Amino acid sequence: MRLQETIETLTRSLTGPDANVVLRIADEDAGSTVSALLKLQPLAVVELGALPTKHKALLQSHGVAVVPDIEHPVRYHGMTIDVAIGDLQVQELGGRGDRQIVYAALHGDKNDAYGAGRWTALEGACSRRGLAAPLRMDVPLDVDGAAEQIKKFGRVPLGIAAYNDEVAAAVLSACTRLGKSVPEDISVIGVDNSQIARLWVPRITSVEADMSVFANVALGQLRAQLGGSEMPGPEMGNGMLRVVPGLTT
Repeated sequence: MRLQETIETLTRSLTGPDANVVLRIADEDAGSTVSALLKLQPLAVVELGALPTKHKALLQSHGVAVVPDIEHPVRYHGMTIDVAIGDLQVQELGGRGDRQIVYAALHGDKNDAYGAGRWTALEGACSRRGLAAPLRMDVPLDVDGAAEQIKKFGRVPLGIAAYNDEVAAAVLSACTRLGKSVPEDISVIGVDNSQIARLWVPRITSVEADMSVFANVALGQLRAQLGGSEMPGPEMGNGMLRVVPGLTT
């Protein structure tokens, strides 16, 4: 997720309620994060995926509005965002025919808030399509380490769903090192449509999230929680995600 873009979008969106946006990076201990937030006495917390449901409920029990609402997560055509990302990645990788789907996780990031959900989502997406269960590799952001991970799969054609565009770039660098043809031998899709995806050669196929859609849903839910309007419908999130085609799938 492009954090700076997300914060800027939320800041612009919240000028109407005369709110100041304060960024708080989550601690490894979610309880510590909640304690720190309560000391700030915020009007609301816009939560980007770092807090478990029970900790969001704790904030709400202290009178702090939390959006997206626990009972109304942002959805893309009925799917939660993590599930939808996995679904779009598998759908795109399927364009190359039958190949082993592999989740490329970010190695060594124990505090990652999104990795577990992305992995579970990929498993579900493969199961729904009757595909073999996905495999997993933990990819360090260096060519040698990524190459060692890819070597484990031998000559089997792979469709790699990367945690983000940086991981996708590490995988692609390793493919070049190993003489693997992209996308014929190994197809790769990232997440974020970040600058690295747009500048990489070959251009990285990526799933992009429109954070203005997220901000509009969050703001609509905030107004509803504060008593100013009805809760926005789930269809508001339908435009949040899209696959940006590149040359790696």
